[in-house]
Amino acid sequence: MILSCRRWRFLLIACVIHSAISFPQFQDLIPSGKKVPHPCSDGAWSAVGHANPAGGHQRNPFGNDFAATGMVWSESFCRADSDDDGRTNGEELGDPECTWSQGQELSNPATGHPGVCEPMDDERCKGKNDWVVCSKQKEMECDVLSDPDTQFFDIRFPKRKVPAEKTTYTCMVVEVPEMEDHHMVANKPLIDNENVMHHLLVYGCQEEVSMKLNTPYECGMEATASCRDLIGLWVVGSKGECMHPKAGFRLGKNGYRHLAVQMHWTNKHQHSDYYDESGMRIFYTKSLREHDAGTLWLGQMFFEIPPQAPETDVQGVCTSECTSKIFTDNINIFGATNHMHLLGTRGKVEHFRSGKRVGVITNDTHYTYHSPVQNSFDTPVVVRPGDELRTTCTFNSEGVDRTTFFGKGTHDEMCLVFIKYYPKQKARIQKCLSFKELSMCTAFPQTVGLFQDGMRGCNVPQFTSLTNPATLTMVFQIQTKCRPDICTQECKNAMRELRQHPCLKEDVWEYIKFFLMEEKHSGSGIDVEKLLVLYTVCDLQLGQEIGRDVSRRITTMRTTPSQPTNTDFTSTSTDTDHIHTCPKCPPTHLSICNNSASRNIIPSIATFIGVIISLVDFLITAM
Repeated sequence: MILSCRRWRFLLIACVIHSAISFPQFQDLIPSGKKVPHPCSDGAWSAVGHANPAGGHQRNPFGNDFAATGMVWSESFCRADSDDDGRTNGEELGDPECTWSQGQELSNPATGHPGVCEPMDDERCKGKNDWVVCSKQKEMECDVLSDPDTQFFDIRFPKRKVPAEKTTYTCMVVEVPEMEDHHMVANKPLIDNENVMHHLLVYGCQEEVSMKLNTPYECGMEATASCRDLIGLWVVGSKGECMHPKAGFRLGKNGYRHLAVQMHWTNKHQHSDYYDESGMRIFYTKSLREHDAGTLWLGQMFFEIPPQAPETDVQGVCTSECTSKIFTDNINIFGATNHMHLLGTRGKVEHFRSGKRVGVITNDTHYTYHSPVQNSFDTPVVVRPGDELRTTCTFNSEGVDRTTFFGKGTHDEMCLVFIKYYPKQKARIQKCLSFKELSMCTAFPQTVGLFQDGMRGCNVPQFTSLTNPATLTMVFQIQTKCRPDICTQECKNAMRELRQHPCLKEDVWEYIKFFLMEEKHSGSGIDVEKLLVLYTVCDLQLGQEIGRDVSRRITTMRTTPSQPTNTDFTSTSTDTDHIHTCPKCPPTHLSICNNSASRNIIPSIATFIGVIISLVDFLITAM
């Protein structure tokens, strides 16, 4: 089984590597392939034949024509005009006489993109470039930047070597240099190495931080448990952010005194010679604005995008029940940005009131990762308690031969929207996300008393607390009755009993596993990987036994028409989610499992067990 698992991992990694290096190979097959100008910026359009500058799935007109030639630069293709803008492919790529051959140096530079009709605002290009999304501004433009009261400070990571890995998250906590109350009114990215920068987030710290200041450290999708209020965001293509004239993020004595900066490097080709010292410039004023600003996260945290699918919709809902509890009054939305990765094609947020749609907050009909649209509203959108905010992300996975899941890597996907609003104090929490059909607003310590049933009967904050006696009791049972090498009957009995806990059932348990996997990066320093095997053997065997039990019950019900409906059957049948249909592989985003429960169960449960057992070991030692 281990050998099989390794073989699958090798095949999947080989597939991803092939996909990642494909467009550099094609660049060498055409003149100026690495220097095709980007019509929306001063940079180059790397994947010349694709609609997405980074490559993947949908081709542009030039890419379609090139594929039809068998990927060969010929005189006839050179003299063709793929984008129908009046200039041949050869003219735009620096080979007007169509004499270039592979490896030959060119005396003429590329003058345009052969797949984009240019100039884009020309009448002949009308309707031909609808798939191209350009940022509306070349540089950030905020009126406040010319205000004499506006000052700034820079947050930069020290120059560091970028790991030769596809995805790296690095964080750093800094102290706000000005302790007097002030408002952050704008921010601007300071990008050093564009080859690796994927995004840069700045979080406000609500509590005192334990991390060493100005010292980078490895992190996950959260910088640290003390710093979770998003106040600054840069993604590829963004020039910076301007706040609404009535609002700003409060820093200083009565605001955030520390900031955590999270940097995501994507080293697609795993270069070992990259360095980076990127950061962000924070513009602020001591002339306080009328309101404190906040950022609300919307979207979906669990989904599966099938391979080779031209269109897959993913939806997340901030429900009316959630907004009625987490908003203490109306909030005013003044900005919104959709965020997906390379497969994203469309994104929108719809606003509902009393079941009727009253507006659309974002509607990116041609989303592209490299040119996100930062929606801003001079007249803010008013959202009331009890309204519903529904997010829809659309993905195109053509050309992708694997299922794509939510994840932090660029080869994974996201379905998120960052909503800027004021007043910050009118929202109890800053995230109103979905996890499958679950509303995550029920799982925060600030809201646990507002929802009578918690998350389907589970008090998530209590259950995940390292001081919860019930949790510790469960851990003692597993620690004393289970072995990593064989499934004992006493372990199986203990696990069968534990599965009755509402926090260990169905999607709730899936969410808690996801939560714990992220929490392990939040500064606990606990090594959980060495405990991965602890839960494996009995989990597999028990899941198979439960599956057989359920199958027998289904057969009995079908062959006994007079038997009344079993009201407990729905909850019991969900145990089939734990039947494992593929080998149990080590934790990886490249899982070959189609069953969501079997895909995530081991690393996540081991994380949970590892965190708790580490505490138990500490208590035993202390005694």
